[in-house]
Amino acid sequence: MNAAIEVDDSEILIEDAFKEGFDGLIKMIKNLIEFGQGQNEINMNVDSEQMTVFILSSMEVHWPSRLYKDKRY
Repeated sequence: MNAAIEVDDSEILIEDAFKEGFDGLIKMIKNLIEFGQGQNEINMNVDSEQMTVFILSSMEVHWPSRLYKDKRY
């Protein structure tokens, strides 16, 4: 994961590869939340996208905000 911090100064191809991988992680977590909602294990009022961002940010993963240049991470 620390390699992603270096993306700022790297070639665009590497950045795109990291984004693609991280997009997959975001999608997986979001799908798990929605699956849990379908199983009545997670409240339907929970916004799966907001919860995904919360989960990732609470893991102290700071590199997504640099990778995406988006402070919501």
